[in-house]
Amino acid sequence: MRSSDVVGRIGGDEFTIFMKPISRVEDARQKAEVMLDIFRSLFKKDKNAVQVTCSIGIAIYPEHGKTFKELYAGADKALYQVKLQGKNNYQIYNPQMNETLGTLEYSGLRTAIDSEMKPQPNSDRTISSVFQILYHTENLDQAIMTILERIGRQFDVSRAYVFESSEDGLYCDNTYEWCKPGIEPQKENLQHMNYHGLDDYQSLYSEDLIFYCRDISTLSPAQQALFAAQHIHSTLQCAFKVDGRFSGFVGFDECTGSRLWSAEEVRVLTLVSQILTMFLQKKQAQETAKKMNFYQMILDAQEESLYVIRQDTFELLYANQRSLGSQTDHGKGTPCYRVLHGRSAVCEDCPFGESAAASAKKTVRVSWRGLAACLVIKNKQEEE
Repeated sequence: MRSSDVVGRIGGDEFTIFMKPISRVEDARQKAEVMLDIFRSLFKKDKNAVQVTCSIGIAIYPEHGKTFKELYAGADKALYQVKLQGKNNYQIYNPQMNETLGTLEYSGLRTAIDSEMKPQPNSDRTISSVFQILYHTENLDQAIMTILERIGRQFDVSRAYVFESSEDGLYCDNTYEWCKPGIEPQKENLQHMNYHGLDDYQSLYSEDLIFYCRDISTLSPAQQALFAAQHIHSTLQCAFKVDGRFSGFVGFDECTGSRLWSAEEVRVLTLVSQILTMFLQKKQAQETAKKMNFYQMILDAQEESLYVIRQDTFELLYANQRSLGSQTDHGKGTPCYRVLHGRSAVCEDCPFGESAAASAKKTVRVSWRGLAACLVIKNKQEEE
């Protein structure tokens, strides 16, 4: 439409267009014909061709009304007339329509659209099946691969996969992947991917943690290059968070052409992703706890005193047995400068500082249960 025109959604799949000014009725006819042609060819090149048609009712000022209410009623009746005559056309209002529509109990047309449809029974069975497989499995890795294959085949996608973020949230790895026969696997090429090197990839996701892209040409050059290298035309990805931090996503790609995902497909695939990530998070928590217990066992066996301090708050996260001695209350959760040195403020030679004294300290930057931290090492002589 022109910049002088006004376009607004009424509700459902109905829109109102107010064209101003036009010099003749033919202008409205030509615009209607152009719009009909656009809708008819809109999704012809998609993988699953979708036939979309448009019905248009037109009312002209001042012949058909001098107020908004009068013009709206005329256009709406003309639209209803098009529907009666088989849709996929346009009609200009004629006062004689009042008589015809009166016998048909005209009440204004409000049609349901895809996003307003009720969930389909088959979809709910799919979601229930996914949960049952994960709940009863003794091998989560195998269960996830089974689900990706079933969902991939059911929804006829090219590739279904899972990405999981590193503990510091800077990188991600493709940990699970299923590919349709004839589609080239990408898992080996998608390890240790840097989020920040992809034009803030995480910003692509909505508040509902969904990233839907029908056409990758709408993305930034770096993101286009990433998807083009994998032969992706369209994608639907559902992210998940752990403790408020972006921790990965489940994705479904179309590699054979553009694809229009229906509202029901998006709903089901989103729910499947959420169920998958719930079990993935449980697995990650168990693996992290097991790894941390192993680390603490090693640290407790050391002769030096070892402390782990949170980088942003100076909070003492861990102290090994050598540092504790016979004391059981070692101040975990308290600022290190208070519990270790009895100070009320950060030490001058803090290992997180950048002074020469600070850099000389025996410290190691670490990730401790997903938090940026520092491991401080003190031998017996330093303690004395």
